[in-house]
Amino acid sequence: MKHRNTVFHQLLNFLPRHRFQATVDRYKGDHRTRSLNCWDQLIALLFCQLSGRQSLRDLEDSFNSKQAHHYHLGTRAIRRSSLSDANKNRPVAIFQETFFFLLGKVRAHIPSKETSDMVRLIDSTTIDLNLNQFEWAKFRSTKAGIKLHTVYDPKADVPTYFEMTHAKINDRKALTNLPMMSGVIYVVDRAYNDYGWYYSLDQMGSTFVGRLK
Repeated sequence: MKHRNTVFHQLLNFLPRHRFQATVDRYKGDHRTRSLNCWDQLIALLFCQLSGRQSLRDLEDSFNSKQAHHYHLGTRAIRRSSLSDANKNRPVAIFQETFFFLLGKVRAHIPSKETSDMVRLIDSTTIDLNLNQFEWAKFRSTKAGIKLHTVYDPKADVPTYFEMTHAKINDRKALTNLPMMSGVIYVVDRAYNDYGWYYSLDQMGSTFVGRLK
């Protein structure tokens, strides 16, 4: 029977396998790996996100039921225990660098006229975690959590930067690491209300839109 590429397979064409593997090798992500390499991990996590899986067990059952497509994706069946260990122990920088590589490809296709009058939205999202499994993610006495700070480009409909911190970190403290550019309109929520930062934006020739507390 003739093979037909899936939509998932077509999406992966935007990420050259050799480019991803070069990043993996730089961070030694596949060191002493026997059953689940970084490519398998990436494919599984992308499948999880795109298909809306709710847990590792749910991901394992659904992903392994599609084994007819695994060969053409360059992957294989997964075990949730191996995926859990990989998510816990492998360098997050592998996937962060891959994200920025893909982001660069997206931005390269944006017409130059779109770069004028640029708008960036800045906000954060708190993600609750199980305290027994993520003791390092300090949040409250009964739960753990992380906070994802994101700079978003509404015209391109893509994030341009993100940073993960503990959920207890105040939004204003994350501003020091967010990359700022001149001539840009920054739209922020009142949690980012910081007059010193506003002054810095003004000195750069940028504009800010926020809400008073």
